[in-house]
Amino acid sequence: MKRNLLLLSITVMTGWIIGFFILKLPSVVHTLLLLSVVLYIRSLMHNSVSASQKFYRTDKSIK
Repeated sequence: MKRNLLLLSITVMTGWIIGFFILKLPSVVHTLLLLSVVLYIRSLMHNSVSASQKFYRTDKSIK
């Protein structure tokens, strides 16, 4: 899930660069894309293990 989120953020950032320099999108779109960049950077800095990952690790030992 985290990998998919990171890939989606990279795609959105690439679209933002293309839209900013080529398409001249409205400022509302740039604001939303800026928020996605902030979330992308936040997700890169966040390295904790999710609750579902902990569950699946312990679930293997339970029969």
